[in-house]
Amino acid sequence: MARVRTWSCLLLLALVAACAHDPRSDRRSAEEARAGELMAGREGGFILRDLDGADLVVLRPEEMSAAEQPCSTFKVPHALIALEEGVLPEGVATILPWDGEPKAFRSWERDHDLASAMANSVVWYFQAIARRLGLEREQAWLERFRYGNADPSSGLESFWLHGGSLRVTPEDQLRFWAGLVRRELPCRREVQEAVLGTVLLGEREGIRLYGKTGSRFASEPAGNLGWFVGALVGPAQRRIFVCRLHGAGAQGSTAKALTLSILDELGYWPGAPGPTE
Repeated sequence: MARVRTWSCLLLLALVAACAHDPRSDRRSAEEARAGELMAGREGGFILRDLDGADLVVLRPEEMSAAEQPCSTFKVPHALIALEEGVLPEGVATILPWDGEPKAFRSWERDHDLASAMANSVVWYFQAIARRLGLEREQAWLERFRYGNADPSSGLESFWLHGGSLRVTPEDQLRFWAGLVRRELPCRREVQEAVLGTVLLGEREGIRLYGKTGSRFASEPAGNLGWFVGALVGPAQRRIFVCRLHGAGAQGSTAKALTLSILDELGYWPGAPGPTE
């Protein structure tokens, strides 16, 4: 009789364990394996997360803990600050003139408004914004956003760029984007919506893709850095993502291309377009 009771207990425990198994963990493992194949040979990591906080795909979390300069991904919070503080008097349509000097890219060598400056990642436009804001207001807003270490002390026109004092982790990026998608950042709703409009990259089957690249080019290729951060927003999904790559060949465009390949492969953004910086 004791043996029968023992076997009954073991059978019951097995049934409970089977019922408790979460099929979502199997899906996550399978998706991470497929995404990992796309990331093979690269240094860095990737996170895709539901807006409710559930991780869907996490690749190489050990490579995603350190804080780095946000580079041009900071243009998104920078645009929010500029519009909230009124330093762009015509809002997104505010045109700032090119000074006529040669720039790093031909696309920078013309007048720009906020939308085109965001799309072309025009550094001089945002340096002009920084001069209009001043260090004190930059500092206050970094703290208000809880954006990384909130440190602009290395220089008003370069604190977010290569060698700058501002540092963020991938988790900082995800927290910021979660607030933006929810319209819960500490600035006006219409400002958040206007800035989101400048980083809308495409829409497919009711799902909108938002994102911003960032690049750091170092004297040694090992010091190169590439970010792509953003969100997928549709009727049945609200997801945020971050990709950060290091080393030779790493830049914003490669992080973006990898992210779009992963989202396509896993069916979150099928038929992904090619990369653009």
